[in-house]
Amino acid sequence: RVREILLLVQKGYTLAQAFRLQPGLLEGAQAGLLEACERSGRLEEGVRLLARDLEFRQEMRRLALGNLLLPVFQIHAVCLIPPLVPLIAGKLTVEGYFRIACIPLLVLWVLVAVGYCAWPFLRLLLEGIPLLGPVLKRHAEARLFHALHACQAAGLLPGESMAMAAEASGNPRWLVAGREASGRFAGGWRFQEALASFGGLDPLLLHEVSSGEEAGSLDEVFGRIALQSRESAERSTREALSLLKHALNLGVMALIVLGILGSL
Repeated sequence: RVREILLLVQKGYTLAQAFRLQPGLLEGAQAGLLEACERSGRLEEGVRLLARDLEFRQEMRRLALGNLLLPVFQIHAVCLIPPLVPLIAGKLTVEGYFRIACIPLLVLWVLVAVGYCAWPFLRLLLEGIPLLGPVLKRHAEARLFHALHACQAAGLLPGESMAMAAEASGNPRWLVAGREASGRFAGGWRFQEALASFGGLDPLLLHEVSSGEEAGSLDEVFGRIALQSRESAERSTREALSLLKHALNLGVMALIVLGILGSL
């Protein structure tokens, strides 16, 4: 894909346009930030911030995969292997094996696919779960303040920055609040007031933003909050994945015990 992007740039496309022509490579808000940095002549800073955001997201995906791959494999093994014994012995038909072993896994993967496609709506439900809600919130905060930092680096107007950062957060409620707040800067709103309208943000963060506005150092403040939010999101993700991994392992052990008891 890098070669394709370079070819597009050589043909006269801007870097943001070249990225937009690569499906799934960048989200809409990320491509918008890159385009804004190009217009302001701060492309180098924009690319650096974009790379940092992509690296963080990739690290979180690797972390999730590393913690959940083994338990998922164990669940498949527990479902598929035990029924093979009666199948080989002739006590179970192929149709019976498929019904007992395969259909539950197919249903599970269909639910996963539906959840992936309906993620914006599923996210609203998951935010109410004690284990997952705080993790989702911290990741949304990290993306929100990272985008605000990038918008400040690109020299965007406050209203445009707020709308773009709210979209980058991935939080549906914040997206609506960001669009509403973006039109109120002309009436004298400040970043602190706009962010307070989102609901759920730490008052200490809002106070830090207010202090940064008064001191004229919003770029530095947003950068510092973004770094702190990423570190907090990573810690909460590791803790949640550790608990989930142990829960899945206990579930696998329970299935094994039930299988043994059922064969007695």
